[in-house]
Amino acid sequence: MKVAIKNFTPFRYGILAGPVFTIIFATLNLCSGTLADKMSRKNLISIAAICWSLTSVGTAFTHTFAMVCFYRSMLGVFEAFCGPVSYSLIVDYFPPENRTIANSFYSIGIFAGAGLASITVLIISWVGWRDAYLSVASFGILAGVASFVLIKEPIRGRFEIQKAAPPKSEVQKAEDATAPKPPGLFRRYAEGFLALIKCRGTLWILIGGCCRYWQGYTLSYFAVAYFNGTFDKAKIFGTTNAIAVLVGGFTSNIIGGYISDKYDNVNYRTKSYVGLWMSLLGAPFSAVCFLTSFSFSFSMAMLFLVYLVCEGWMAPNMSMI
Repeated sequence: MKVAIKNFTPFRYGILAGPVFTIIFATLNLCSGTLADKMSRKNLISIAAICWSLTSVGTAFTHTFAMVCFYRSMLGVFEAFCGPVSYSLIVDYFPPENRTIANSFYSIGIFAGAGLASITVLIISWVGWRDAYLSVASFGILAGVASFVLIKEPIRGRFEIQKAAPPKSEVQKAEDATAPKPPGLFRRYAEGFLALIKCRGTLWILIGGCCRYWQGYTLSYFAVAYFNGTFDKAKIFGTTNAIAVLVGGFTSNIIGGYISDKYDNVNYRTKSYVGLWMSLLGAPFSAVCFLTSFSFSFSMAMLFLVYLVCEGWMAPNMSMI
């Protein structure tokens, strides 16, 4: 199970890490929310978790770069259901005053996954990359099955303020019967998307989120090459980076969510300030981390501070939307 794929160059790795997954993932994200509005969210996220884990099983048995690309793209298809479905469930599980901290706990899963991904460097060195894929897939399948049992489908919109409508007259009932049919799925989606970008607040949130994800993925990809090339400590970096991401990302998310919920009634811009300042504070630590190379420990400490101060932006942004 330690057979490598032939001609697997750094350029091909870049293709796998970027476009093959990201383009499909981002495109399907635009559509998966529509299904989450119409179907059982519990079933959607459970089936998606099992399916994206099965793509790892398929990858473990591939011998060509083309098939790795195929399974990587299918991973993007199924993972596209995770975010929209999860945020929809959170809205109906938690009241508005606790929603940002709830989003923070959800966001922790992203950083936990990133941290565990660093540890897979050690797993691969022990059992090979194919068995590492199989081990990760087994946990994902178990999580998907557990979702069927543990997740309960909440009532949609249970925290929304419902106003009792007056009884309709006979004339109104007749008008409803002759009214044109509601727009189709594509038109409803297009109208919802236009509503998002026409609102100045959500438009800037979307732009800011794009920039932050760009920065985040660039940082994670570059950090691996930088630390391994500068200090030649791939295994140590995998472990220490996992700790930095887990502890720093966890703490940053909790702080961001707590401040946003606690002071939202004091200043209605609290959530936007949290996202803005937490993002900006990471810049100087990132610069020091990558512009100095005299000590592995010092550079890792700076990278930890980057995760600590700048990863709490996501939950406040989602709550604002």
